Amino acid sequence: MKQQLKKLVHERAIEKYGEISDYHKYRIVSELRKIAEINEEDGVLFMEKLISIAKKLNIQIKVDQEQIKSSFVFYLLGISQIDPIEAGLRFELPDIGEIRIEQSAEDIAAIQKEFPDEEDVLSFCAFIKDKQESQPTENR
Repeated sequence: MKQQLKKLVHERAIEKYGEISDYHKYRIVSELRKIAEINEEDGVLFMEKLISIAKKLNIQIKVDQEQIKSSFVFYLLGISQIDPIEAGLRFELPDIGEIRIEQSAEDIAAIQKEFPDEEDVLSFCAFIKDKQESQPTENR
């Protein structure tokens, strides 16, 4: 997964900037190293996949920007809407998994159908269950 995440981030940086500056390269490498240190490559890839599928289906998923606003990697992957370099933010390791799910059951079912294999579907179902259990009762 480490190589898959690295490749995806590099592709997105090229798409966004054309040529990647030395500082952008440094920021990407240092953030990926910290994500690898806590063994969260799979979590970041899952979040990127979830956001991509939701965008494709025109479903809004709210991401707690406060948790991830300092991550250039999350910005490049489309998880964060804030460019931390432009905003002058130093990278702080985000709390992976702080996506709030505020969709209808129909939206969740539509997203779930887009996951290609059983392992992804099981991960998605577990993710949704965890998020629903952590929300206050009046929001359900």
